[in-house]
Amino acid sequence: MKTRSTLRSFLSASLFTSIALVPIAAQDGAPPAAKRRPWMDAPAEQKAHWEQQKAAMKILDLSQETHRQVFIARGTPEDYHAHPTTAMLADNRTIIAVWNLGHGGHAGPMARSGDGGLTWRRVDDALPPNYSNFKNCPSLYRITDPQGKERLWIFAARDFQNYQHREILPQDFAGPRAVVDNRYKLVVDGTTGSGRELFDLRTDPAEKTNVIATHPAEAEKLAAILQTWQRSVLESLTGADYR
Repeated sequence: MKTRSTLRSFLSASLFTSIALVPIAAQDGAPPAAKRRPWMDAPAEQKAHWEQQKAAMKILDLSQETHRQVFIARGTPEDYHAHPTTAMLADNRTIIAVWNLGHGGHAGPMARSGDGGLTWRRVDDALPPNYSNFKNCPSLYRITDPQGKERLWIFAARDFQNYQHREILPQDFAGPRAVVDNRYKLVVDGTTGSGRELFDLRTDPAEKTNVIATHPAEAEKLAAILQTWQRSVLESLTGADYR
């Protein structure tokens, strides 16, 4: 399914601007199959915990407050604007926005507002000619060097691959590591040769008593969560998440 999107800024009284992509219309057609992510295989209890955290989040819906919306770029069914990021400059009025065309597609568009997001103008020509060769969610940052000079940096990837770390190896999962849920903490190799240790933080917040012998199921559950998280990080490291 292709979605026509509109890039908008939602303005607050403090002139802080965030960017959102708002679907306008859709065409018929089956959506492409989504890539399976490691978190999808997390234990059911962990997923339930994430859902609880999600339910506790406060959502502010400004979609009907049209007086607070400004169009930055209008999409079409063939021209999908995606993944915007913004940076507010030191004057608290100038905002720069960058985004890409297509889901994870080519970078290129950039816009500037000098009045806190009330009006915008495109400044694509200010970027280097080869900038459009880069893909996948350009990220915009204000960075100040040791001499105090401030610069804007845009980070983007083009078919990223880590040539120093091409594949995930068994030893990549080794080393001191720990994972915590709502009650228990699993520590693996906290000190050389210590192996697995499980602590009940509810009754032993100082982590003095290893209860792994009496709670092996809890240890296995946390070990699975830790393994899933480590694999997710390693897939990003090797570039698998970007292909």
